[in-house]
Amino acid sequence: RDARFPAGYQRGRFEGAGFGGDEQGGFGGDGFGGTRAFRRVTSGAGSKGPVSEGTSRAGSEGTGSEGRALSGGLPAGQLVPLKDRPMARPNVRLSSSSELRSVSETVLVGGEAVVSWNDGHFARVRAKHGVPSEFLSKFDFGTLRLFGGKGGNLMAFTEDRRYLVKELTKADHLSMLDLAPTIVDRLVQGDSLLIPLFLHFRRLNGTSYLAMRNVFPATRGLVWHKKYDLKGNRDDKMLEEDGDEIVEVHKRCFAVSTCWYGCDVIPCLTTASRKRYLLGKSHAFETGFVMTAEAASRVVGMVHGDADMLSAAGLMDYSLMLGVVRQPESAPVPPADGLNQFVVSYGGWTYIYYMGIIDFLQTWTTSKKVAMLLKLPFAPKPLSTVPPAQYAHQFASSLERKFKGEASVIGEATYLGVSDLADAALM
Repeated sequence: RDARFPAGYQRGRFEGAGFGGDEQGGFGGDGFGGTRAFRRVTSGAGSKGPVSEGTSRAGSEGTGSEGRALSGGLPAGQLVPLKDRPMARPNVRLSSSSELRSVSETVLVGGEAVVSWNDGHFARVRAKHGVPSEFLSKFDFGTLRLFGGKGGNLMAFTEDRRYLVKELTKADHLSMLDLAPTIVDRLVQGDSLLIPLFLHFRRLNGTSYLAMRNVFPATRGLVWHKKYDLKGNRDDKMLEEDGDEIVEVHKRCFAVSTCWYGCDVIPCLTTASRKRYLLGKSHAFETGFVMTAEAASRVVGMVHGDADMLSAAGLMDYSLMLGVVRQPESAPVPPADGLNQFVVSYGGWTYIYYMGIIDFLQTWTTSKKVAMLLKLPFAPKPLSTVPPAQYAHQFASSLERKFKGEASVIGEATYLGVSDLADAALM
């Protein structure tokens, strides 16, 4: 009954059976309600006046008593004010203490009411990048689909391709709840390669999502000279070359068909696509990138700073997504558009690099520890499944070697096309 709001939350008054809260707000009875009273005030008090009334049901059994929250003003940086019309609150079950602590505001995504989490923090990132509060107002959940990779989560771009919405596993959702303040501080205060995160929300069906900036430019029809997924270990891979996507052809010892289809020991059983994929992986792990000394120093500094933070947070298995555009020196350089863009002229060409660190919510779980033990005897080294401190060291050290800022260390073979290498290997 005497519980208080944490510092920084706007006071409100609960009315209705089951709350027993005093005029400064609190928890009571069997339920918890008045979600709107939990909006964090980031700056200023906002214009005074009553907010639209709404109800919220949640609690230990997911059916807490109905209540009403009244507030004296609107917080600055509110995502979707829902200004002049009342809206029923989604019946969201709060399944953990992290969710109870982090519940934020009902907002609209694609015309659908969803619950956002830690929005007081993510509003800071949106403000830094000039992202409007309604940036997902036209998002279409029907466009979600599976992309390449092991995760199997649904993803979709917004219509303008500036933003990506990704479905979260339960584990990633809980990581985001716990680590939002730490990650946001790095995104806002540090010079970082972490991809900016703008909204963490849950639909009424219980599925959680994370909205973020697209690592690459939204320009349609852009042809990529190279595109990479770099982890600093033998899971490095090339994703695209001169506009041609490189198909992943895996060898899995636990799946007889794929193991023998892509067998790397018996040459007559392998295929051109498997060889190209393997050569692309080898190229991605070993290659370096031409940059100015100043740009290389900045990239390496950001990588080490990000890796140190992720290691301290107990996270691993993240990647640096790197796209390379190659064009004649006379061609105009496209605008950075708020992305991490680095430009260098070399050998008669202009190379434009776009990069960002993604997938940084994986914790060091029991299943990861078991996977490491299973991979140790057979998998090529360095392994991708290692503890956070070791992962951070491998990641930062590998990228430091790649971005030397000295053109002389980049051999011509580095930029030999993977398709050419694959053709040679098949001769």
